[in-house]
Amino acid sequence: MRINVGVDVAKDTHWVVAVNEQGEVLLDRALDNAPSAIEKLIEDLGRLGGERVVGVDLLGGIATLLCAMLLVAGEKVVHVPGLVV
Repeated sequence: MRINVGVDVAKDTHWVVAVNEQGEVLLDRALDNAPSAIEKLIEDLGRLGGERVVGVDLLGGIATLLCAMLLVAGEKVVHVPGLVV
């Protein structure tokens, strides 16, 4: 099962939504831009199983911590520019 995860990156609080192939929402919540909150997200994503792709709308700057932690955890991270959305 493929799961698409989208992250709307912001300075203090990101927003994360995960949907499966049928469009069912599996996760929809705020995410503090802090290591402990990102670790919890990574655990929650792992529990979802499936093949996951995480799209983020920004690279570098305020998205650096999030992207680095996701990549270290083995998540596939892609950039989805805001204009595409």
